Amino acid sequence: MQTIKREFPGLIKLAYPLVLTQLAQFGIVFTDVVMMGLIGPEALAGAGLGGAVFSLLLIFSTGLITVLTNQVTSHLQDKTLIQQFVHTGLFLSFILFIIFGSLLWNIKPILIMLGQQQIVVDTASLYLKALMWGMLPNLFYMTLRAFTIGVLQPQLISVITIGAMVLNIILNLAFIYAFPNLGVINLGIASSLVFFAMFIVLVINILLNKKLKGYKLFRDFKFFYPKLIYKLLRLGIPMGMIFTFEGGFFILGTFMAGLFGTTSLAAHHIAMQLSILTYMVTVGIANATSVMVSQAYGLQQFNRVHSIGRAGVCLGLLWMSVPSILFLLSPKPFIYLFTYFNMEQMQEVISVAIGLLMIAAAFQLFDGLQGITFSILRGIEEGFKPMLIAIIGYWCVGAPLAYLFAFVFDWGIQGVWWGLACGLATTGLLGWSFFEWRIARLQS
Repeated sequence: MQTIKREFPGLIKLAYPLVLTQLAQFGIVFTDVVMMGLIGPEALAGAGLGGAVFSLLLIFSTGLITVLTNQVTSHLQDKTLIQQFVHTGLFLSFILFIIFGSLLWNIKPILIMLGQQQIVVDTASLYLKALMWGMLPNLFYMTLRAFTIGVLQPQLISVITIGAMVLNIILNLAFIYAFPNLGVINLGIASSLVFFAMFIVLVINILLNKKLKGYKLFRDFKFFYPKLIYKLLRLGIPMGMIFTFEGGFFILGTFMAGLFGTTSLAAHHIAMQLSILTYMVTVGIANATSVMVSQAYGLQQFNRVHSIGRAGVCLGLLWMSVPSILFLLSPKPFIYLFTYFNMEQMQEVISVAIGLLMIAAAFQLFDGLQGITFSILRGIEEGFKPMLIAIIGYWCVGAPLAYLFAFVFDWGIQGVWWGLACGLATTGLLGWSFFEWRIARLQS
C-alpha cells in the first residue's frame, strides 16, 4: 500500500491538467448538445445522433493517435526519432480524414438503413456536413497534443482547450441568433472553426515554446517512415478498435434508443452526455497513468508499473463514486442543464432521462475501471488481448443483453441502459484481471 501511496503525488500533478483538457475537450461537444436544446427536441435528437456518429469516428482516431504519446514518452532522449513519430502521426491523420470525411458526407442512406426516422436523419446529415470540415485540423491537433503530453508539457494543452470551449459557446450563440434559419448547421460550423483555432494556436505555441521548439517538428518534413507507420499501426489499430468497440457499443445504444421515438432518443442523449462528462475526468487520470506506466515500463521497473497502475485505478474509482452518488440523490439539476430554456416541450424527456441517470449511477465505477485499465495496458504495449476483452465485454455480453432487456423483456429504453451497464462491468473486470496476470508474468 505504501508503494501505491508514493505514486499519488506525481500522478495527481500530471493528471490535473489532463483532466482539465478532457473536460474542456468534451465541453465543446457538451455545449453543442446544450445549444441543441435551445433549437428544440428534433434538433437535440438529430444533431445528437450526428454527434454520436462523428464521435465514433473520432474515438477510433483518438485510440490510434494516442499511442504516439507513449512512444514519445519512451524515447524522450531521441529528439530526431520523436520528430519522425510526429510526422508519421500527421500523415496518418490525413489518411483518416480522407476515409472518414467521405463516410460523413454520404452518411444519410446508412442511417436510414439502420432504422432511424427520416426527420432525425435529415437533421443529423446537415449537422455532419458542417462539422466534418473541422475533422482534419482536429486530427492534426490531436497528433500535436499527443506529442506535447508525451514530452510532459500538458499545461499548454489545458489552457488551449479551455479557451476553445469558451470560444465554442460564443460562436454557437452568435450563429444561432444571427442565422436562426440554419438550425443545427450553425453548431457544426462553430465547432469546425473552433477545431481550426485550436490547431493554429497549438502550432504557434510549439514554435514559441523554448522546450518544444527544440524538437523541430516543422522542419525536414518527410512523412513516410515505413517502420514507424508499422509500429504506430501495430499498436494503434488495436487501441483504436478498443475505443471503437466501446464507442460503437454506445452508438448501438443510441440507435436502439432511436427505435423508441424522439422522446427516448432525446432523453438518451441527455443522460449519455452527463455520463460522458463525468467519465472525462477519468480519461485525464487514465492518460496520466498511461504516461507514467510507459516511463516505468521503458526502464523495466515492473514493480513500479504495478504500483502506478493500482494508484491510477484507486484515484479513478474514488472520483467516479462522486457522480454516482449525485446521480442517485439529485438527478434533476443535471438534466435541467439541457432543458431549462425549453421546459414546456421537454417534460416527457425529463421524466425518461431521470430513470436513465439512475442506471448511469450504477455503472459509473465500472466505466472508470475499464477506462483506466485499458490505458495502463496501452502503457505496457499490450494491444491485441485488450481488444479481445473489449469484443467480449461490449459485444458478446453487453450488446445482446441490451437487446434482450429492451425488446424481449420489453423494458424499453431502460433495458438498453441496463445492457450498457452489464457490458461495462464485464469489460472492466476482465481488463483488470488481465493486467494483474500480465504484470505478475513481467515481475517473475
